[in-house]
Amino acid sequence: MKSKILFIVFILLSLCACKPSNSAITTAVSENIMEGIPDSWAGTLLGGRATNIESITVLQVGKCNKDYDYYPVKVRCVGNGEANTFFGTNPISFDKEGEFHVYKDDYGKWKASYAGVF
Repeated sequence: MKSKILFIVFILLSLCACKPSNSAITTAVSENIMEGIPDSWAGTLLGGRATNIESITVLQVGKCNKDYDYYPVKVRCVGNGEANTFFGTNPISFDKEGEFHVYKDDYGKWKASYAGVF
């Protein structure tokens, strides 16, 4: 009886530990955007970078893609940045929705990569 209870607790804990929390998602997406905003958000093929993120709202979290081990996440991001141009940079502001793949890296930290718009 005791082993059955431990087995059930183990299964429940492993299921709960897998899905990222909203705060983990916003942190991972924020880090990804600060490294470089998507080209379509910058309005230029050269991309850009975020200088300030005002808010990130998690709109939807999909089921785990078992083949590639990530969660599809739809978010709305509001902030400011710099768009790269041939002649330097231009200040921009963005209020965009997009899809990110949120996954754990080799060290167990949640990361995000931009997957596109929906």
